[in-house]
Amino acid sequence: MLVGRAPEQAGLEARIAAARNGRGSALLITGEPGIGKSALVADVCERAEGLRRLAVCGMESESEIGFAVLADLTRGLLDHLGELPRGQAAALSGALGLGPPGALDRLAVYAATLSLLAVASEQAPLLISVDDAHWVDAATVEALMFCARRIEADAIVIFLVTRSDTPVAAQATGIERLELGGLDALAVGELLHASTGTSVSASVAGQLARATAGNP
Repeated sequence: MLVGRAPEQAGLEARIAAARNGRGSALLITGEPGIGKSALVADVCERAEGLRRLAVCGMESESEIGFAVLADLTRGLLDHLGELPRGQAAALSGALGLGPPGALDRLAVYAATLSLLAVASEQAPLLISVDDAHWVDAATVEALMFCARRIEADAIVIFLVTRSDTPVAAQATGIERLELGGLDALAVGELLHASTGTSVSASVAGQLARATAGNP
């Protein structure tokens, strides 16, 4: 159960509604470990209707493998590869290990990723969530940032989830950011009641909120 996040939920839902109407956006969601970043995005995405969801997650063990997460993200979209300009299609295929190897043109790969997402979004709006972005390989991060800054006219919404003060957060210039803080005492009380079935006094909830800085 998600408590104390109504304003943040409404903000993410507004972006999803805009994507349904062809207005794209990206949001970087940051905060300390355990603060509820992933829970917030999962809650909103699970209730979103009328969008095709593409969900990927960074893994520390694969963070040095170039384009690993991009391969996961685009796996279900590759049937649109033939609709891209030939050079872009070849660049993306090569980067993902799907075509003949060649000199890596990163700009062509990023442009191809954007084109692929745009083409796919013409069939159904896209809801892209990237969890643990601090473990996403650098090449994919660059591709995502390139796309995130250029989707205003597409039916695409991107949620990037990462810890505060990470290289990913530092790279996200020009992308709107939501810094998720701790729960207030009222929400802490609601969470305790939902979790245990027992009500606690306002003073106890306040003490716990202060002791944990509201971290769920």
